[in-house]
Amino acid sequence: MTKSSGIRNTSDARTKSLSLKMQLIMQRLRSSGTGFKPAWWLKSPHLQTMWPHYFRRPYVLETRDERFELIDGDFIDAQWVGPESGGPIVVVLHGLEGSIRSIYANAMLHAIQAQGWRGLFLHFRNCSSNVNRMDFTNHIGDTLDIMNILSIIRHREPNVNLGCIGFSFGANVLLKLLGQMGSRCKIQGGVCVSPPFKLDVCSRYNEKSKMCALYERQLVHYMKRSIYRKFKSRVDPPIDLNAMSKCHTFRNFDSVVTAPLHGFSSIDDYYKDSSSYNYLSGVKTPSLVIHALDDPLIPLDATPNLDEYSPYTIPEYYGHGGHLGFVSGDEYGIPTYWLESRVIEFLKVLL
Repeated sequence: MTKSSGIRNTSDARTKSLSLKMQLIMQRLRSSGTGFKPAWWLKSPHLQTMWPHYFRRPYVLETRDERFELIDGDFIDAQWVGPESGGPIVVVLHGLEGSIRSIYANAMLHAIQAQGWRGLFLHFRNCSSNVNRMDFTNHIGDTLDIMNILSIIRHREPNVNLGCIGFSFGANVLLKLLGQMGSRCKIQGGVCVSPPFKLDVCSRYNEKSKMCALYERQLVHYMKRSIYRKFKSRVDPPIDLNAMSKCHTFRNFDSVVTAPLHGFSSIDDYYKDSSSYNYLSGVKTPSLVIHALDDPLIPLDATPNLDEYSPYTIPEYYGHGGHLGFVSGDEYGIPTYWLESRVIEFLKVLL
């Protein structure tokens, strides 16, 4: 399969380097679920991206709140769904400035709960309704908080089966974590949906795509709003809020806010350290990467070649799907949401 084909790969010679047992597991994972076929009436990447956001109805979920205290004195607010005890736990990591109200997270938590599993939704720092204690907010390469929480869960339940699903921003965090941890990773399986892979390349895509620039401007607005909320009452904020107000692109914002606030020497240092692309070969946990080649936020030259992945990773590239879209449907106006079923079928093999 090539980048341009968008055909699902059902065999992979790279797994010959794995043990026979792992080869069999990877074969079962590649055979699980079905490939994505876009709704014929919804092939546009922008319609795929926007349809769930504007037209999909959220599920009513009964959640239980928990605050995880972190080793640096800050906290992560989380919500549980499903049984209070017993069975696998699936951790869900949201996209940029997302929350449990994000439709992709809501739908995935419902699917996890329907499977009889426990779902744990984690708000990245500064993304819940509560302002965090430390100056650090969240950034797309910060894996320490997730490692911290996975360790807490593993300490509570040493033998529990753990899965993790990341979306966009959260997918990059998860993919980087899997590569960093290698064989020391504390989960049984990971799924990364629409990760940006190469941050420097993605941050320049607005120069080539007017639609990307529109999406980006709106996302940066949300990022600025979050920082204002955190620091507006501070006499001596750790960043220049006036300079931030003039930021309208990811590169501007990350240069003024993200990189200096989190101790990076430059934006290039930040993007290099944080890009999940640089950690692909280290993955030693069975993982699935779902990505659309028409993603309006992630250009083709930011997308890894298939042979750059670890043999433990199954990349599924599709010609259509947009960003976190993946809407199917044979009948006009009646959508089928493929993503949850594909993810659940993958994780069922491992959990």
